[in-house]
Amino acid sequence: MDQNSTPEASLRTQLLWLRFDVALETCFRRDHEASAQPSRVALFVLALLLISVTPLYDVPLLNMPEAMWLPARLLQFGVQVPAALIALLCALRPGLWRWSAPAAIFAVLVVAAGVEAQRLLAAPLGFHVPPVFVVLTLTAALVLGRLRLFYLLPWALLAMVVNTAVELLSFDNDPARLYDNIATWMLFLLVVAGAWFREYAERQNWHQRHRLEYELRHDWLTGLLNRQGFEELLREQVTQAADKGRPLSLMLLDLDGFRPYNDRYGRPAGDAALRHVAIELAQQQGAETLCARTGGEEFALLWPGLALDAAREPAELARAAIRRLGIVNEAMLRDEILSASAGLAGLAPDDEDTDPKRLSARLQRHAEEALHRAKAQGRDRLVVSVG
Repeated sequence: MDQNSTPEASLRTQLLWLRFDVALETCFRRDHEASAQPSRVALFVLALLLISVTPLYDVPLLNMPEAMWLPARLLQFGVQVPAALIALLCALRPGLWRWSAPAAIFAVLVVAAGVEAQRLLAAPLGFHVPPVFVVLTLTAALVLGRLRLFYLLPWALLAMVVNTAVELLSFDNDPARLYDNIATWMLFLLVVAGAWFREYAERQNWHQRHRLEYELRHDWLTGLLNRQGFEELLREQVTQAADKGRPLSLMLLDLDGFRPYNDRYGRPAGDAALRHVAIELAQQQGAETLCARTGGEEFALLWPGLALDAAREPAELARAAIRRLGIVNEAMLRDEILSASAGLAGLAPDDEDTDPKRLSARLQRHAEEALHRAKAQGRDRLVVSVG
């Protein structure tokens, strides 16, 4: 994914709306959800603690009426605590992370509704439950829950509207109570603004880090993986091939006479030729084929799950496609069309050696040896490793 292709104006608009384009948004949400879980664990552990200690102070210190004891405990330990436990479980178990955000919203709404219900039950008994507890619950979700703002905001607004409606319909609307409602909304709006700035900064930092990681692993000229990215990818694919017992084929490809081409036509023409080659190699391959530029005029193609014999045909097609580009190379003595030499090697699924580092080094060595033989035999050809 080429992050450099995103115009700055478009990126600013995406950040303002807290939403990237589809592909980037998918990556952001995956990383965001993984990083948000510790914060959500802390949120719901704290919620469970605060709810659980309520009986220690509401009766002895606040003189809760006896008629409120049973309803309050049923709401706290029969409704609010189970909802928080469900959200905590989803945040703790990686297999349940995709349900973490919905579970968190569910728990927050249940806790907020439970607080409002206790307030309604307590009022006729002369016991006061502060209305600010509802907005404090939503504040905790927006700050500690690490929930995306526009994902939580509709539910938070619904909770605030319902809470205000209940307050207006169930209690006397004296100036002090109206002032409390206004103050509650002001606090809520300030928290929403803070949550927007937090997510804006988080997205901006994530995008900068993501772009830096991309640039470190990709070639600036062609957009393909560079040597570092290719080495990481090769180790991953070798590990998977060894674990699953499936074949893996690698082709190393080198453009014939490219340095004389660069000397004769200049670096801009050489860069243009490399881009054309990279596009052609990428277009020639299937969805699972992995392509990289590993050096100045050197490329690598990797076929996961494809045995050496089966990889011979797509490898030859990719190599021959470079000649079909028809890039004139008058710097060559025998040929005036840019061509390529290639070496193909593979890993067998029944290989007894399962060490990824050794397998990766051996696969590259065999492909390089085959490439050297292709050069020695006259260039413009594919040689398959016999190792």
